[in-house]
Amino acid sequence: VFYLETLFCAVRTIWGSSKALVEEILKKCNMHNRKYFWKVKRTVDIILSLVALIVFAPIMLLIGLVIFCFDGHNPIFKQTRAGRFGKEFEMYKFRTMVSDAEARKGELMKLNKMDGPVFKVDNDPRITKVGKFLRMTSLDELPQLWNILKGDMSFVGPRPVVLTETRLLELRRQQGADMVRPGITGLAQ
Repeated sequence: VFYLETLFCAVRTIWGSSKALVEEILKKCNMHNRKYFWKVKRTVDIILSLVALIVFAPIMLLIGLVIFCFDGHNPIFKQTRAGRFGKEFEMYKFRTMVSDAEARKGELMKLNKMDGPVFKVDNDPRITKVGKFLRMTSLDELPQLWNILKGDMSFVGPRPVVLTETRLLELRRQQGADMVRPGITGLAQ
């Protein structure tokens, strides 16, 4: 019943109701209901990630073999990221860049399209041909299913922050976004 009331109120809010209504919804979300929500969300994450890992295992194996054959390196890229409450964890992705990409980053700093600690270059020369396809199809994200199963991430949530992006980490803390598990998809996508 609580969830139906919340859904009804949320729909009214979207159609132009006041800020006071939103505050009323938040008051109704007492701690018991939030705990229940997070338990259900975690259970759904476990079940969906386990099923997805089984279903996509042949594709992941094929992608890993293609990366290894073309690049001769470990097909899995690991990077330390900040998760829930700033806890560090290893995030997994398929390798889409050359093995010395971090070392070559300094050469490309003058081409950075972003301000601050975030690094983005158009047509980054460090991205491999296989990596370009994987990024375009988002198949490079499949190993993050393991992160979800382990409990480091969720399907929906803010993107995990690279530890070097300290300004972004602080902003997340101020906004309370570090109170949830980071996700594969969320508002940023």
